[in-house]
Amino acid sequence: MDRLKIHSSEVSDLKFSRDNKYLVSSGRDGTLTARDLQKPNLIRTIGTSSKSADPSPAFFGMAMLPDPELVAVSSQDGSVLIFSLETGELKRELNGHHDAVEQVVVSTDQKWLVSVSRDRTICCWNLTDYSMGNRIYP
Repeated sequence: MDRLKIHSSEVSDLKFSRDNKYLVSSGRDGTLTARDLQKPNLIRTIGTSSKSADPSPAFFGMAMLPDPELVAVSSQDGSVLIFSLETGELKRELNGHHDAVEQVVVSTDQKWLVSVSRDRTICCWNLTDYSMGNRIYP
């Protein structure tokens, strides 16, 4: 088996896409990699042009969204980023935290994306229109 270097820093999270087409990893180097499992040598590297002064804020946790093409990523710059696995395009940037977002999860009914931050807040995002439904303070 060949070893492929896919991140320049540690890997933060690893998930299969909902349709099992991709194995996706997020890295502290501010990139996602999406390995096409049907074409194992094809790896898409996805980065960001974030609002942060740091050109590559670290990515932490990920959640696969109900649309199998989309992934949500928690970022060191305080945002939740929604990327297309097919194109690598940044589809949405969700802002509501004031410090690094550590983790994101999708509710079991797949209607909400929930993020938690080092600022000790939890934000609930409606997956229909990506509006913030609730912000929970400590």
